[in-house]
Amino acid sequence: MRPFEAALKGSREIGFTIVSITFSLIAVFIPVLLMGGMVGRVFREFAVSVSVAIIVSGFVSLTLTPMLCARRAQGSSRRREKAEFRAARLRADVRGHATYL
Repeated sequence: MRPFEAALKGSREIGFTIVSITFSLIAVFIPVLLMGGMVGRVFREFAVSVSVAIIVSGFVSLTLTPMLCARRAQGSSRRREKAEFRAARLRADVRGHATYL
């Protein structure tokens, strides 16, 4: 599977989860936004800021992150060789630590 197709498939698989978590987090801050009195005025800006940050984070999670991962996965063979070397080194380190345990 090509990296772009894999990114789209992954986005489809986790899309509902990201949307539901985003809406539930925003629902937590709605009462804070609607609070009255002096405390309500203090926390109103906080609630709006956090809600906007959550919305932007959800949007980035569904759009930008998968596409950046797809572009990153299209790396050169040299990068793949380095990754394979690091993975082999990590496996050797794990085996070495396992002998001490």
